[in-house]
Order: sequence, then structure tokens, then C-alpha cells
Amino acid sequence: MRSIAAAATLAVVTAGAALAGTTAGTPFTVQVTVTAGCNINTGSPTGTIDFGSVAGTASAPADQSGNMVVTCTNTTPYKIYFTSTNTVTSNTNRLMVNGAESIGYQIRQGTTAIGNTAATGYAGTGNGSSQTTAINFHITSWTPVTPATYSDTVTMNVDF
Repeated sequence: MRSIAAAATLAVVTAGAALAGTTAGTPFTVQVTVTAGCNINTGSPTGTIDFGSVAGTASAPADQSGNMVVTCTNTTPYKIYFTSTNTVTSNTNRLMVNGAESIGYQIRQGTTAIGNTAATGYAGTGNGSSQTTAINFHITSWTPVTPATYSDTVTMNVDF
């Protein structure tokens, strides 16, 4: 057993002697600057949100649903809002139009209408992962109009 202990002591002394010639250089910095960012993900409203064919004498069609899907940097506050090609009144009431006639609708998260500016948008905070929020499209004015297809073109925006 003594010969094993002596070998271990010898190894420590040899290792200690190798470090005796080390010289420290000038310190330097390694860094990365992380900036806030957000992406609108696949799965957000795309294509056509279609209320279907409904007789003008029937009740307003049922709400249609969709999702807002964003990925934002961890702890980054963001606002989602929707801009429309047609007139938006009161910042949240949108119009599907055909000529001079229109049908009013809103884009909602729960029962709260999402506006067409960041100030009246849906607020969230990023967590670095994809976040999905359910929305619905709700007809707000269903009055007699000429039979035709009524539409609006909408763009989802994210301010951060």
C-alpha cells in the first residue's frame, strides 16, 4: 500500500510543477446583445374566414374562430392588432363590403374587440416560445342587404 500512496504523491507534485510556468494574459470580454423580437407564426389567421352562405332573412351567422400565434423574445411586451382595407369605426367595428352596402363585424378575443391600432390591440408578454391565443369573428350588424358576397381584407400586426 505504501508504494501506491507514494505514486499518487509523486503525480501531484509533478502536476503542480507544470502549472508553475503559467502566465496570465490580458482579460477580454465575450458578449451578445439580445434584442426584443416577435414573429407571426403559421397558424395565425390565413386564407379566408368564411361565414358561409346565409339567407338574408335568417339570423346572423354563428361566430367563426381562428388563432393568433406569435413568438416573442422572453419578457417582451407586445400588442397584436388588425388593420383592414375597409373602414373601421370606433377603432374596432369593421366592415365587409360589397359596393355601397356593408355588414359589420368585429375580431374578438373572448368578448373583447381587438382594435386596428397597437393602442387598442391585444396585449401579451413573450416567453420565448410560440404562444397561441384563440380569437373569433363576430357579426355585429346584420341588416337587410343585397344578396352578394361581402368581404374585407385584414392584416395581423404585432408591435413590440
